[in-house]
Amino acid sequence: MSRPFEVTVDAEPSVDDVFAAFSREQYWQDRVTAYGDSMSLAAFDVAPDGSVAVSTIQDLQEAVLPAAFAHLIRGGAKVTRAETWRLADDGAAVSDLVITGDGMPLSGDGTARVEQVPGGSRMSVTGRVKVKIPLLGGQLEKFVVGQIVEEIRQIQLYTAAWITQNA
Repeated sequence: MSRPFEVTVDAEPSVDDVFAAFSREQYWQDRVTAYGDSMSLAAFDVAPDGSVAVSTIQDLQEAVLPAAFAHLIRGGAKVTRAETWRLADDGAAVSDLVITGDGMPLSGDGTARVEQVPGGSRMSVTGRVKVKIPLLGGQLEKFVVGQIVEEIRQIQLYTAAWITQNA
């Protein structure tokens, strides 16, 4: 069984400004640096069609995994997040999201959409997370979903501040 998530966050920057930031490797370098030593940029590529493929890796044991779960994972727990951003025909920035675990049985997927709204843009993300650990998988899924929802909110705030500082 997987646990769904959905989050919507508004911010001041326009869709064009958000996509322009997502299209710059420096934005992603700065964003992973803001996470501290637990996250790194694994891949960044802008394709000829303008789509942006990004992959980050985060060490969950060092960063966010509660002690109650960390002791269950031997040898480290890393999560890779892959995003592929592109501009849709309606002017929104859209992305497919894939989450994979290394060192723990975690997986997930979803979609993200940044669309123009009065006063700025709105990021909407929907997806699901699955953790295959008998008896505790559901509790860990709930924890991971809570982390994802909060992280998306923080990303929108970070992105708005980054755009202001780097415009």
